[in-house]
Amino acid sequence: MKFKNFRVLLSTLFVLMLLSFVFTYLIVIRPVEFFGVKKQSTNLTTSQDSGAQIRANYTLEDVFRPTRLVLTNNNKFEMTSQMSIIKEVNTYLSKSFSNVTRLSNLDDTSYENLVLREAHSQILFDGLLSFGIMNRYFDGLNEDYVNERFSRIVIRTDEPHTAYFVNDENKNVYSAKIDESLSAKMDALYKSDEFYEVESYRGKTKQFFVEQDKVNVEQSAYLIEQIPITFYIRQLFSNQTEIRTRGDGKSVVYNDNLSQLKMDRTTNIITFFENKPGDETLLYTNNLTQTFTQMKRLGGWQLGMSFSSVDLSSNIVEYVRYVSSYPILSSGREGMTQVKATTNGIEKLRTSSLIAQTPLPSKNKKVTIVGGKDIVAELLNEGFSMNEIEDIRIGYSWTTSSENNQIVEFIPTWYIRMNNRWKTLSELKNEKKAGDAANKQTGGGDGDGF
Repeated sequence: MKFKNFRVLLSTLFVLMLLSFVFTYLIVIRPVEFFGVKKQSTNLTTSQDSGAQIRANYTLEDVFRPTRLVLTNNNKFEMTSQMSIIKEVNTYLSKSFSNVTRLSNLDDTSYENLVLREAHSQILFDGLLSFGIMNRYFDGLNEDYVNERFSRIVIRTDEPHTAYFVNDENKNVYSAKIDESLSAKMDALYKSDEFYEVESYRGKTKQFFVEQDKVNVEQSAYLIEQIPITFYIRQLFSNQTEIRTRGDGKSVVYNDNLSQLKMDRTTNIITFFENKPGDETLLYTNNLTQTFTQMKRLGGWQLGMSFSSVDLSSNIVEYVRYVSSYPILSSGREGMTQVKATTNGIEKLRTSSLIAQTPLPSKNKKVTIVGGKDIVAELLNEGFSMNEIEDIRIGYSWTTSSENNQIVEFIPTWYIRMNNRWKTLSELKNEKKAGDAANKQTGGGDGDGF
């Protein structure tokens, strides 16, 4: 009898030990799922095991690319952001340039003459790209130019056999030989219903183009899905047995002796830092290549991506998510991915774990937004100066549907870039009225180490 009781007691202890191991695993290794972080945002439900494709399939050509084309038509500028046209431009430019030569820096007058008076066509990029990362455009590239940078390609009206690569930040300019047929190919892409008349404005550092009259833009909707936190843990920690976990209602943090991964339960923003003392600073082109590799490995956005900028003081590279022809620029920064890399891997990361892969075609529609000239007029009326504005463009806001909190709507609106941050006109006006210093933040994160 005593032996039978002992066997029962032993079996009970064994079951309790198994339960203990299970709960330890859930609490320590998978606390996000265990504590119900699938409902992190107010009234927001997402799926972390939806079968979403996590790895992106981008190539360098998909991410380091032009985003707008400007043509001079009947003595006026017209511009398109239409993705189908931009893809053709990107293809046409392959092996189109040769004999790159650095010219003298442009003064303000020469810069404006080239961009505003002499240009027949202009190919615009979101950020400063290096000649090295765009090596596919060149039929032979001197190593001296690998880390030199440009943000705009200009083909002049009176010189169709030469292209000018312009760095809008420091006004460095480079020339290259082209086949005269390239200019004709650009002209052949013109479609009256896809190009809009634009006006050029001189901003803080550069001339930028703004669509003047009303613009027709696609508004779309998708199911909201979420990359599970376990994916980031597996990718970012080499030894998961040493991970320690702590959390509260606002965030959950995983760390070992060298690294820290944090997930904000309200914004669903992922931040990561790894201490890498002594790693050498990457040169510009290598930095773009390394961060692209990490972004592709850790990103799950399938609808389009573009290189955006490099913070030269920190070497952090920013990429922006696209929905077809336009970027996601909302102030919640759902569209921004920031990466700092070294020769030995990733050092810093900031990205959204929310993704959109399943379209809802029944909710798609064309909408008409106000012309940019009205936005500029209101900015000036509010007391803003063009000298403090870096850019103005159309972008999408990430907006949770009022009908269903599992649906995101990409709503087009105007965005103004000031102090390295994109804001809507209403956001800037509210900040100005409130004396809010938030618009003075740099392009980093929000108290997350960026």
